[in-house]
Amino acid sequence: MTFSLAGKTALVTGAATGIGRAIGIALGQAGATVIVNHLGRLEQAQQTVALIAATGAKAWAIEANVADAASVTQMVEAVLQRHDALDILVNNAGILLETPFLDTSEAEWDQVINTDLKSVFLCCRAVLPSMLSHGSGCIINIASELGYLGRAGFTAYTTAKAGVITLTLGRVGRPEEIGGTAVFLASEQASFYCGQTLSPNGGALMA
Repeated sequence: MTFSLAGKTALVTGAATGIGRAIGIALGQAGATVIVNHLGRLEQAQQTVALIAATGAKAWAIEANVADAASVTQMVEAVLQRHDALDILVNNAGILLETPFLDTSEAEWDQVINTDLKSVFLCCRAVLPSMLSHGSGCIINIASELGYLGRAGFTAYTTAKAGVITLTLGRVGRPEEIGGTAVFLASEQASFYCGQTLSPNGGALMA
């Protein structure tokens, strides 16, 4: 069994480097057209576009500040002008500042919270009307284990990632959505899933 995203359009925020780039390439390998979001990293974003194109997929880059509502709106409008639908949103953009709690300035706090958490809210809000009108869509929010654990020196980051985790919880599901989980578990792609309890519940309960 293979996973195909042929005919799908995906927007990945913070995709100029790192995890965002890797996700963009993987989406391209699965057949999706990928829009590479960046902020002030055009050269690196174009490198990501080239790497995605090397998989045979279509890709293009767009600059937008995902922590700014107007910029996010303009980005999504630009995507929808070029594509019939936006099928996949990956909220990956984020920053990490290591500062002791008492030394964390308000500006540093706002920078991390806005980039890592507010951006997820803004991007979800911007794409959902189109997804709802088409009756389908997928939003993937990239968080961190530190959102569960916390860590000294990373208060703003852990707070933001905890917010991303809880923001994502509790979607209403349909019975037929469990079928795909069963097919996956029965496939070779799930060969390493042994002795685990999966809980496909729309994120209502996470443990």
